[in-house]
Amino acid sequence: MKRTAWDNLRLLRASDTGSLVELIGRFVLMAAGTLTVAWWTTDPNLLIWITCYSVTQAIYIRFLHSARQDLASWQYPLALALNIVSSGTFAVLPIYLWLMGNVTLQASAICVIWTHAIYNSARYPVPRGIAIWDALSISALVLYIAYDLSHGRPDGIEKWIPFFVASIVTAYFNVSIFENYRRANRLEQAETNLIERERLDAVGRITGGVAHDFNNILTVILGQIDLFRQADSPHEKSAAIAAVEDAASRAARLTRKLQAYAQLSVLQPTEHRIDHLIEDVLTNLALPEDQFTLNISDAVAASPTVMIDVAQTRAVLLDLILNAIEASDEAQTVSVFADFEVLIRNSLPMHGVVLSPGRYLVVEVSDTGRGISVQEMRHVFEPFYSTKRAPHSSGLGLAMASGFARQAGGALHVVSKIGKGTIVTLYLPL
Repeated sequence: MKRTAWDNLRLLRASDTGSLVELIGRFVLMAAGTLTVAWWTTDPNLLIWITCYSVTQAIYIRFLHSARQDLASWQYPLALALNIVSSGTFAVLPIYLWLMGNVTLQASAICVIWTHAIYNSARYPVPRGIAIWDALSISALVLYIAYDLSHGRPDGIEKWIPFFVASIVTAYFNVSIFENYRRANRLEQAETNLIERERLDAVGRITGGVAHDFNNILTVILGQIDLFRQADSPHEKSAAIAAVEDAASRAARLTRKLQAYAQLSVLQPTEHRIDHLIEDVLTNLALPEDQFTLNISDAVAASPTVMIDVAQTRAVLLDLILNAIEASDEAQTVSVFADFEVLIRNSLPMHGVVLSPGRYLVVEVSDTGRGISVQEMRHVFEPFYSTKRAPHSSGLGLAMASGFARQAGGALHVVSKIGKGTIVTLYLPL
């Protein structure tokens, strides 16, 4: 598999940025060790070195974090150059410590090289160019130390012992680095194949679901057309026409849901009171008063109107409330809550969606029903996947709601626990 420039950048980012705790811990340990040696030796050059390395490494990591896919073609060579500069700056330390001639500092230099070699061998997947650079840099450091150890020794077997040991160490770490690189490539290829297989499975499930639902609708239409042809009385013909119209309406609703899931619907936001819209949905469902609780915040009640796509929002709320009712027993109630929320920073990921700072309408539908298992939660946003007991469920409710929320610039968040119930929260930007 040939990697693109963006693939290489992504691998560099995974290899060298790591978690914030790991980065801070690494720099703190390096700074503490260098400052300790600088204090012990009263050598200002080590202070200059830790400053230069920290700056180059910070620039490199900052660049990786700001790298963008649409600019990857020129960013990758620059990232490679920054990596080489950072690694070269690091290599100065063990060479400098070794040249100072003190046995303790030379042992420290060997420990630095050893630690660096282990780190590079255990890194996350890296591009081939970086793996080669790691191998060359470690080999050069180890061979330089071997040369310095053998320098000045009389000719004989003792002169070549350092090179023999260095070659074994170099071979060991080079094998480790390239084995890690090969293993990472196999893992990446396996993940790519898995994603492709899951994508094909999803396409097959969508195709099968659409074919199944439309086949049922067409069966009704064709059957009613036959009944219309055979009918004698006007009443029978009217009933057949009404059944055909109902089936056509079902087909239209199915098409709209698929468009919403694919984020292809044409949104038509208009001014409307969200509290009135929720009340209308509950009224149309004709639910008993003891089966639901409606809680509208003072901010929403005091707000005259909000800009929303009324038809799409109504359809989403209807599906969410019906889902909550179906998941609950008769004695359990469904709660609907509406409020405004202001985000001052990016939200946590909600099923892959991160909301930007701003003002949002939040509608929460919760129940105390049977809940959704962890295994099912992974598939609830997939089309034609349903956890409902009802056999006629299309499995498009949450998929459609999630697609509409994403297209509107919001998100849909689902939290559930078996035996405790489910909370579905719809975020729509204002």
